[in-house]
Amino acid sequence: MLPDAFYHFKNLLNFLLPLSADALHVHVGLGLFIAVLTLMKDKPQRFVVAFGAVLAICLAGEILDVLYDYHAGNPLRWRNSMKDIVNTMLWPTIWTAASMRQTWRSSTDSVVRAGVGLSASIGLVNRAK
Repeated sequence: MLPDAFYHFKNLLNFLLPLSADALHVHVGLGLFIAVLTLMKDKPQRFVVAFGAVLAICLAGEILDVLYDYHAGNPLRWRNSMKDIVNTMLWPTIWTAASMRQTWRSSTDSVVRAGVGLSASIGLVNRAK
């Protein structure tokens, strides 16, 4: 069963890597984000695509955690799932927001420059009349 295999894989990671579960979520989220960015190279929407990929994998992992707990008869740990999602998405969210802000600024600057050029052109046309 897939939830069982995922649970055992997570336990193996916890055994092999000397990190807390929270730190693993942060590192896995950032690692996946960087991997997708690297694959996307210079595509304009690479940050958004990488963010979406990490979010999809993160949510799939949490669904598998919930299914494992449900089948094992454990109570559902919604608070723990939310903490895992926040830990996994922390750095991808920060980097994507920074990228979007930079993209927005450069597009705004180009619109302003185009507007100044247009105003100058109109001014020249008005002076010629």
